Amino acid sequence: MKKKLISLLVVTAMVVGCMSGCGSENKKSDSANGAKEGSNEISMMIFEDAAAPFSEDWLSLKMIEENADVKLNIQSVPVSDQATKTQVVFNSGEIPDIVTKTFPKPKDALSGLLLPVSDYVDKLPNFQKYLKDNGLEKYMDRQRMADGKYYMLPIKAKTATIQDHQWLIRKDILEKNNLPMPTTLEELKDVALKLKELYPESTPISNRFYTNNIMAGIAGAYNTIAGWTLGDGMFYDEKQDNWVFAPTTDNWKQFVTYARELYASGALDPEFSTQDSSVYEQRIAKGEIFIVYDWATNCKLFNQEGKAFDENFNMVAMAPPEGLENEYALQWNGPWEQAWVLPATVAEQDNFEAILRMIDWLYSDEAMVAMTFGEEGTTYKVEDGKKKFLDDTINYQSDYGLYENNFCVRFDTEYYKATLPQEVVDIYDYCVENDCVPPVNPASPLTPEQMDETSAVSSTLVDYVSASLEGFIFGTMDVEKDWDSFVEKCENKGYKQLEEMYSEAWANR
Repeated sequence: MKKKLISLLVVTAMVVGCMSGCGSENKKSDSANGAKEGSNEISMMIFEDAAAPFSEDWLSLKMIEENADVKLNIQSVPVSDQATKTQVVFNSGEIPDIVTKTFPKPKDALSGLLLPVSDYVDKLPNFQKYLKDNGLEKYMDRQRMADGKYYMLPIKAKTATIQDHQWLIRKDILEKNNLPMPTTLEELKDVALKLKELYPESTPISNRFYTNNIMAGIAGAYNTIAGWTLGDGMFYDEKQDNWVFAPTTDNWKQFVTYARELYASGALDPEFSTQDSSVYEQRIAKGEIFIVYDWATNCKLFNQEGKAFDENFNMVAMAPPEGLENEYALQWNGPWEQAWVLPATVAEQDNFEAILRMIDWLYSDEAMVAMTFGEEGTTYKVEDGKKKFLDDTINYQSDYGLYENNFCVRFDTEYYKATLPQEVVDIYDYCVENDCVPPVNPASPLTPEQMDETSAVSSTLVDYVSASLEGFIFGTMDVEKDWDSFVEKCENKGYKQLEEMYSEAWANR
């Protein structure tokens, strides 16, 4: 009897064990097919702006989850901590399924850390359609790295290249003094000098965000880069299909010559490189500044504050001034503002199908409207074929998560018509029609090893160039007398080494 009982227990254990093993095999199979419970859950690390702190109650999240049949697990990080947090997470290898507001670095992409998105576009028909219908494949091709692949998804993606950064000018002051609207950089300088003569206490052209801001714009008029666009100094010359170190070119010399003239003549504010943003706004409102390089959307703010001092105050966006022929004083831009990256490991996860499904829905026309305007009847209405937000007093970004930099994958440009003065919309349209916005550099053709080899050289060069730019502007260096010496010092610091390495890598890409 005892032996029979033991045998029964053994058999029972074997049956249970077998059932358990079979269950594991079934569970594994389900996982491979993306059918495992929880396989629709997607983790995201986002970076929130103080003006629009993340909320789990955002309408945008609910629409994504409902339409893409996913569950989002959000880790929100203050944008001020983005660089540090991203580095920590990437170093740990424990990367969420999607990291927002992050452009891929070659060393992270080419080391195998990040997903080569270009390998999976056949599973993203809406993404392919968005690119093809709007002629944007060439912009994605510019994102390809040394291995010929791209590792990012374009976010806040538009159907055309819109540059929000524009030249703003006091139109009422021009009209009051019978001055023409400038169309070139020379005319801009002449108008500014006339305003200085009429208003001696003014600084006609001013700036915030330091030297990098306004010089990035002016450099665009000379088909070159500076300030925010300088990067490592290497510039892709599309006409010649090669790379050059921009600061040693004739175009850069013409750019710094103009910048020096603008400053030395008194047209440019002596405080342009150091001015505090709040002081800058106050001085605009008080009529001490007439021309700025700023976001066109700020016209509304400047006019609201300015009318407290002058009821006729009217600052508008102007057509970007031309420098060289068909080159305009705008910094480069592309048809999108942000990027998502994914870890390479997601391709082996049981939620990969859900991730691709969500991404592809977000590139649909339906999602473009939903992520920008929200839900018809709840956040917006359609009148005469045009979308309009229901309440102008509501901040739909902070309250609903709409047109937000983390989740708005495609951005509906009808937003501009719904929220901005017609003059600003007209300038955006003018820039698109006249191809005023310079294209961004292609992704660096260098391998991570080459980048490591050149990092010390490029860092030293950029520091020297940045200091020299202010030297030329402020007059501690003379453009004519010191130019050859400047180029020679750049050569001694290795710029030709950079050019050779870029050219070879570009030819072999």
